[in-house]
Amino acid sequence: MIARWVESAQRRKQYPQEPWLWRPDWAERSVRDESSPDAGCLWAFSLLWILFTLPLALLFRTLRDRDPKFALTILFPLFGVLLMLVALYHSVRRWRYGTSLCRLDRVPIALGGTLRGELEVRLREMPASGIEMRLACVHRSGSGSRNQSPREQILWQNEQTVTHGAMPGPEGLRIPFRFDIPRDGEPSTKGDPRDRILWRLDVSAQVPGVDLAARFDLPVFRVDNATEFVHTPEASASSWQPAPEIEVAASRVRIRPLHRPIDWLTTSIFIVIWFGALAAFRSFGVPLLIVLFFAAIGSLVFVMVGDFLLRHTTLTSEGRSIKVRHTWFGLGSSRAITAGEVDRVEPVLGSTFGNRAFHDVRVRLLSGGTRKIARHLRNRRDAEMLAAWVTRALGK
Repeated sequence: MIARWVESAQRRKQYPQEPWLWRPDWAERSVRDESSPDAGCLWAFSLLWILFTLPLALLFRTLRDRDPKFALTILFPLFGVLLMLVALYHSVRRWRYGTSLCRLDRVPIALGGTLRGELEVRLREMPASGIEMRLACVHRSGSGSRNQSPREQILWQNEQTVTHGAMPGPEGLRIPFRFDIPRDGEPSTKGDPRDRILWRLDVSAQVPGVDLAARFDLPVFRVDNATEFVHTPEASASSWQPAPEIEVAASRVRIRPLHRPIDWLTTSIFIVIWFGALAAFRSFGVPLLIVLFFAAIGSLVFVMVGDFLLRHTTLTSEGRSIKVRHTWFGLGSSRAITAGEVDRVEPVLGSTFGNRAFHDVRVRLLSGGTRKIARHLRNRRDAEMLAAWVTRALGK
């Protein structure tokens, strides 16, 4: 750690105007995976936690029959066991996949240019569902402060699923990829850790046993001689291959919700834990008003997640107007938007869940208002092409 800090300081002095050379892996165009936490630290912390909390649970065991509140002390060592399982998972994943590499065609990656590279992973063959790559520009603030925990806001995001083109590599597969970088994006910053811009490439794949996951911090900067970085325009709409949940016809588009088991499982676990805890708190004498307040918060979260999992959207072209219908379980409402009302149709960033942002399609009205006509799209290109489809349907 100290050696890397010293080397970074030396590079800052040697290349004061070239921050993409401050990190050795950036300078070598071979960025290392930064996704997994230090499994050794997780093991040590979980063991210490259990050693400190297990005697407390045993001490109050004899008092459990007198006061049910003391039964909660068993949760403390159980939390340590969960930490040990997390440490075991990361240890197995690191043993199986090692350290993945992202080899870049050139550095820096220019705003308004094209990112080309190869992913080197320890896989024998391409997974059946492909490898999902998600590139995001993230504003991180609050980290490094005593009174603030890190907060992240996704400013831009695009993703793709690579299903072919892999080649044999030194320890597995070499998987080529490319992303177009927006010209008006924010460049990477390496200054104040409490206010930074990061360009992050997240890689994941569903593999039997332990899934592949990797994260790379990439050097994206504004370059003066950007003419050598050729920006490739988006392909025409005729080559659009929408995601499986989007059905496109000549006069109609249907958008189904995502039905991934992990989403339903996570939602179910949240409901059981949240409302189960509220029921336990009420049994311990917590005032009813406080329980109802947190129940309302839990219900609001459930409605937001339910919209993500259950919303169906149908867009129907009717001459120079669009009929928009949103439904839950077949129940919903419809609204018509005419071409005379519309200023423009545009893709925008929508809801964020964890470290992933979804895209919406928004109609700007000549009156100054806006209408969201499609929500929760996983892929930016889907949002762009859907906006183009609506624009053509309106005859704009």
